[in-house]
Amino acid sequence: MDRYVFAVNDEVYCCWEYDLLERNERFLSSIDGEFFSYAAKQHLEHLEGEDAKRAALALRAGYHHGLETLFSLLGALCQAPEAVPAWIPKCNNGALRRLVETLRHGGKVLTQVGPQHMSFNALAIIVHQYCWSDDQPTNATADRFGRLWNRFAQDFLDPHCIAEYNSLKHGLRVSSGGFTLRIGEQESCGVPATEANMRTVGTSPYGTGFYEAVPVLTEGAAKHHIRIRRIALNWRAEAMVQRMQLIAWSINNVVAATRCLNGLAPDAVKFIRPEDPNMFEAAWQWRVGILSSNFDVDIDPSDVELVSKEDLRRELESRTLVSSGDSLLNSAER
Repeated sequence: MDRYVFAVNDEVYCCWEYDLLERNERFLSSIDGEFFSYAAKQHLEHLEGEDAKRAALALRAGYHHGLETLFSLLGALCQAPEAVPAWIPKCNNGALRRLVETLRHGGKVLTQVGPQHMSFNALAIIVHQYCWSDDQPTNATADRFGRLWNRFAQDFLDPHCIAEYNSLKHGLRVSSGGFTLRIGEQESCGVPATEANMRTVGTSPYGTGFYEAVPVLTEGAAKHHIRIRRIALNWRAEAMVQRMQLIAWSINNVVAATRCLNGLAPDAVKFIRPEDPNMFEAAWQWRVGILSSNFDVDIDPSDVELVSKEDLRRELESRTLVSSGDSLLNSAER
């Protein structure tokens, strides 16, 4: 019986299995990182025509999905390389984000050799130690992937990106399409600025709009009193295609290195990198100006009656239909 102790962040688990290493290898060998490259190519073909917005939305969803997959595999490599299929299910989204934040700043992580300072750059060197030994300068490829993963981490941890991904995968509650923001000086109060005075500070044909339920007041414990805030994000679908390709190569290399760490010969797996190192930068060369917008009316605290959750429940439970013809939807106060 195999016994394997590991941590997910600081939460400790013990995995028991009769053939842990064999199961781990079967799991790793079944991962298809090229899925994200395939998805990017399929949707790229539809960025022109009537399905352009749908294709862009699918690319954005694929990008978020790819980031989650990559960081899950990097986290497992860092903390439980011999039990990847045990580590990933025990790491929820909140735990994964905390670990990614730690790796961004080179903090201490509880690994198989005790607490160690770990970073994406250090993990990139571990992953690419089996390939391109003739790199000049030394570890050049690892350095590029390390910087790439740090860039990916910024998106993965961005609150707007988190809200967008949740809106995409839970109920598809988004609208597809970017926004344009223009500003201009008025010649007189109350008169719109002339076209000649207007300047575009941000625009993109691609992006998302979605609503986020947030507390009415930023302070206090009455989190059950909420408002619906609309957020709009701008991004380029072409950049998502390029980033998904980089994600696919990253996943391939992380999986290959994890298999090597578990005893597989390096010549039995393949490692991939772009032929042109400039591809690591190209996915961030697309400019949209303003990345996000949220124009809303402030709520005056004096307009909000912060009654307790118990009082709100009693209010709902006390309501009744006046007659059989009344609608359930019309019974609530407006």
